[in-house]
Amino acid sequence: LIKDAEDLKLLAKNVNGGVTYKDKYFKLTADIDLKNEPNWTPIGTMLVEEGRPFQGTFDGGGHQIANLTITGRNEYVGLFGYVRNATIQNCNVAGEVSGYNFAGGIVGAVDGKTNNILNCSFQGNVTGNMYVGGIVGQVQNQCEVSSCYAIGTVHGGNDKVGGIAGEGRGAIKNCYALADVSASGKFAGGIT
Repeated sequence: LIKDAEDLKLLAKNVNGGVTYKDKYFKLTADIDLKNEPNWTPIGTMLVEEGRPFQGTFDGGGHQIANLTITGRNEYVGLFGYVRNATIQNCNVAGEVSGYNFAGGIVGAVDGKTNNILNCSFQGNVTGNMYVGGIVGQVQNQCEVSSCYAIGTVHGGNDKVGGIAGEGRGAIKNCYALADVSASGKFAGGIT
């Protein structure tokens, strides 16, 4: 059970330290305000040689994570940086996400054979270079993004920018974006 910012930070620390939490289930039990976390460290990273993804299930329980702030030009940024064979559901996030490649309000990049991002929302601004999305930066094969929405702005300094997903190779169903989407390069869309 994730009840506060300290619990959420511990999850990030453990996953980024190599704990996959494969087949483990986490549930948010309260709203969390990250106002005292000026630069959030995403849960899961590809910024090490072998990659350290979150591989469990994270259920936001319909609660909100407010004031998510990520600054700088790191890759794989969002509440989650990198997930594989994972489920992220019922997760509502508000904040400002700024990175380089693979930037999303909920997840930077999704990889693996079975992934689901279900019933999630992001309200705020996402900025990056390539693979920039309101919900997820890059969706790989066999991932389903369903019943999600994004509100705010999504901007890419290069290409592959979308209101829901910067690049979508899986299924995107029943989603909408009330976002201003812009790209300095090509491949930009309201959804993907």
